[in-house]
Amino acid sequence: MLIDANDLTPGHVLTSQVCIVGAGAAGIVAARHLAEQAIDVLLLEGGGFEPTPESVDLYRGSVSGAPLAADGPTDLTTNRLRYFGGSTNHWGGFCAPLGRNDFATRPWLGINGWPIDDEMLAPYYERATEIVGLPHTTFDPMSWPEMSTSPPLSLDHPDLVWSAGQVRPRRFGTEDRASIVDSARATLVLRASATRLDLAPGSDRIESVEFASPAGTRLRAVAPIVVLAMGGIENARLLLASNQVATKGIGNEYDQVGATSAIT
Repeated sequence: MLIDANDLTPGHVLTSQVCIVGAGAAGIVAARHLAEQAIDVLLLEGGGFEPTPESVDLYRGSVSGAPLAADGPTDLTTNRLRYFGGSTNHWGGFCAPLGRNDFATRPWLGINGWPIDDEMLAPYYERATEIVGLPHTTFDPMSWPEMSTSPPLSLDHPDLVWSAGQVRPRRFGTEDRASIVDSARATLVLRASATRLDLAPGSDRIESVEFASPAGTRLRAVAPIVVLAMGGIENARLLLASNQVATKGIGNEYDQVGATSAIT
């Protein structure tokens, strides 16, 4: 089902079993999977099916320190796309698994590490490759048939790890549109910009999402489960902005939400 927030009246409330905020790769895949499991899901997307200057403007912000990419701009509106499908609409398609060093503590960078490691993610990579549509479900080039006649160099050392990347620029916004719009279980709301998360009284559980249309009409989505799938920057922005009850922002008791990104 498809709804345009512009067509809803002020104060309108949408209800569902699950509410997902953000229709990029993660939000679309999660919504599609839940709908296939006969679970009602509400998918809020701040943009439409095409980019507009007004929607892009809501992504603006300042970046301090290193640029977002080594050879790229620091403009938050250049690398990120704010419409259905998110930044996969111009994604180059390069895929590679994270390595163990990506999760490690690196005190010289002020990074404490993650409470998970690469082994915990390993079981999910095969499913991820299927979703993206990669030709191989493994990133070990030795297992690829076309590599059998030209194996990599035999450098046997515990600090050397053979891996490879794969490329397939999957356009979730176009390839998965019909599976969401035509679904009896999924409801996509376009031009629905999340503005606040509301906690249940006396609880740390999110019970609803306030969102607004481009005209500023305030609306609400109510669900027992809320999933934030807007990306690292926008997830942090929304959590910090939701400070009506949790004065530091939801989930920010230790002042860590958004701490690695100096973005205003």
